[in-house]
Amino acid sequence: MGRGKKNQDIQRYVDGRHTPTYSCWANIKSRCLNPNHPRYSKYGGRGIKIYDGWLDYENFYEDMGKKPDGLALIRIDKKGDFEPGNCYWGKPQVLSSRNRKEEWVFAAIHRDGEVVAASSRSKFAKEYGLNVADVGRCLDGELDECGGWSFKKLTKGSDIELIRDAKLLF
Repeated sequence: MGRGKKNQDIQRYVDGRHTPTYSCWANIKSRCLNPNHPRYSKYGGRGIKIYDGWLDYENFYEDMGKKPDGLALIRIDKKGDFEPGNCYWGKPQVLSSRNRKEEWVFAAIHRDGEVVAASSRSKFAKEYGLNVADVGRCLDGELDECGGWSFKKLTKGSDIELIRDAKLLF
């Protein structure tokens, strides 16, 4: 179905209540556009937008389909906008595991010269058979290395040069 054509089969209400798909759409729209929304500061206030085409519910539904039970709308690039190609229906655990408060962006440099850029201590530890708490201690400066790896928290600017040719583990 092309843009601009109304699909009469797209439900907004069931038994007098908004459908889960409609509620999800309305919520992301409000988080991105309404400064009075309690989570606006984490979305619209950070510059995260909703794709112009998705300002119309029918277009959102056409691109994303009906919200499957138990799934949430996940952005692939969590700093990116709510738009086609950056969103999918996924398990809510993905959202909690990507909480900004828990995320560490860092470079890990092995004594043999391998460099890895990662955003998750636990993923890095699992991938390389390390203790996640020891990885955290390295990042906090309490340990110099862990399993032959040294770590550096990354900041914008000059640190990015460090990971130019790094393996990415996000």
